[in-house]
Amino acid sequence: MEIIEDTNEKGEKVKSKIWRPYIKLLFKAKLPYFWIVFLTVIILAESTLTLMFPDLTKKIVGGNIETAVVLGAVGVIVGKVALSGFISFISKFTMFKIDKSYRGLIWKQLMRSPIELFDQVKANEMVSRTSTDTAKMSIVFSYIVPSFISVTYLTVGTVAILFTYDWRLGLAQAIFLPIYIGVYFWYGHWSYKVNKQLQGKLANLTQFLAELLVNIPLIKTFVTEKAEDQRGKRNIQSYYRASVKKKLADWIEHPMTGLFDVVQSILVIGLGVYLVSRSIITMDVWVGYFLYVTTLFGVLNTLGSLFIELKMSQGATTRIAQLTEHPEEEYERQKSLPSLNQDLIFDHVSFDYGEEKVLKDVNFSIPHGKVTAIVGPSGGGKTTILSLIEQFYHVNEGTITLGNTPIENFHLKEWRSAFGYVAQDIPLLTGTVRENLVYGVDREVSDDEITEALIQANAWSFVQNLHEGIDTHIGESGGKLSGGQRQRLAIARVFLRSPQCLLLDEATSNLDTRSEKAVQEAMQKLTKDRTSIVIAHDLATVHDADQIIVLDEGTVSGIGTHEQLMKENELYHTFVQLQLGKPAL
Repeated sequence: MEIIEDTNEKGEKVKSKIWRPYIKLLFKAKLPYFWIVFLTVIILAESTLTLMFPDLTKKIVGGNIETAVVLGAVGVIVGKVALSGFISFISKFTMFKIDKSYRGLIWKQLMRSPIELFDQVKANEMVSRTSTDTAKMSIVFSYIVPSFISVTYLTVGTVAILFTYDWRLGLAQAIFLPIYIGVYFWYGHWSYKVNKQLQGKLANLTQFLAELLVNIPLIKTFVTEKAEDQRGKRNIQSYYRASVKKKLADWIEHPMTGLFDVVQSILVIGLGVYLVSRSIITMDVWVGYFLYVTTLFGVLNTLGSLFIELKMSQGATTRIAQLTEHPEEEYERQKSLPSLNQDLIFDHVSFDYGEEKVLKDVNFSIPHGKVTAIVGPSGGGKTTILSLIEQFYHVNEGTITLGNTPIENFHLKEWRSAFGYVAQDIPLLTGTVRENLVYGVDREVSDDEITEALIQANAWSFVQNLHEGIDTHIGESGGKLSGGQRQRLAIARVFLRSPQCLLLDEATSNLDTRSEKAVQEAMQKLTKDRTSIVIAHDLATVHDADQIIVLDEGTVSGIGTHEQLMKENELYHTFVQLQLGKPAL
């Protein structure tokens, strides 16, 4: 099995088998097999007409002008023209259907993949794999595979027919063709490597320019113009050399093709003259021989481009396979979730992102129906706890349970639906206020309910003044709204969902005083009679929490009320003193 070299996300060279990903993807995607087979059949039909034409021409040159022969030659010409146009249409149609199938496969996989995948693969790579890579894969089955089948059929058919003319004609092509095909495959492999190198150099140059041009003030501040000028020249020179090498590779194809054309012509003419002069073959056979060879080598000239397309698709296959073979989240599990009416318990929980240890043997309980605040230095694992509760990630050690039941035993959709999440930068959709509020609400929502939710979230005052009210478009990701307005819409959305448990992650950070007050008032209404987990740097917002958990570098430093921690926990006491503007004792 052929092995290819590629690079991973770290830029390291890795080797992988090329056909295994193809075969796996064949069984994963719902490909339009009927259209692929139909396309192959009509391409073979056109190839059959191509094989028929030189023989009919040979008969006419030999003096056979019977009606059947002449009409046959005309019919072949007309048939090839008609089939050529039909093949072009069917090929594009098949390619679009294959493309749709692969994009649907990837999109479904992305929707069901865990967060770990999105940590590993950047968003722009996801877009590339869903658009560009699928197009390369669709070319394989709508163009490359049928074309290879056609070329193989024409090659074998031509040699076989030439053997029926004279064994010397067939043997000459049987010897010459492997050399010709081998050289073209070598050229295709080399040209692909040169083209890949050029694309890499262009990507480096583009990244360099994009990064440096937006940081001109930084460059001038640190007076690094000369150093960056040298870096720029090196990148430009590197791309220049790769461009020259690519142009050389493109140029070599022409003299290489010309050389083979000369050799082919010498072979056809020399062998033909020799055999005709000795009356071994007749002139009409020589004409047929010439037409067969000319037609065949015209088709074989596409081998280089076919091979390059195949090599490019191999990289696309590997990248698509990385998505489609990634484990999906398990939605259907052992138990249904009637309600979150018990405590959430972290029992000796440890978690890490790769080699980075985030939580270390953490133990605490989150009481049902109470407000639990989590405070501590940045990077201490506060947001990670919320992610583990929502099962975006799974613990490396220990267990998280609801009462005595591990949370991974509950159906995933039911579990996540039980939570309402409001973060510092909660995303909004491009659309209207209404579309954002009802997003994820699995029922019909009336205007009265929307209005009530907006009132509860202290958002109705600004929404009713928008030019189209709740049907106002708020721009891309809510860009037409201020930070405080977006936060209040996020809270209104949670009011509509009416979840059993709230997860509030720095929901009032980076807001002006007026917006912060409005958001805090809305949060107080939201947390009433609900299990709530609040993360905040501003300790004033968690002062009245039923329980405060202090995290320090991934471990629990203390648990208690504000008053208890002020007396018993030095870290918490220090935080409070610093926020009050008093020196830490």
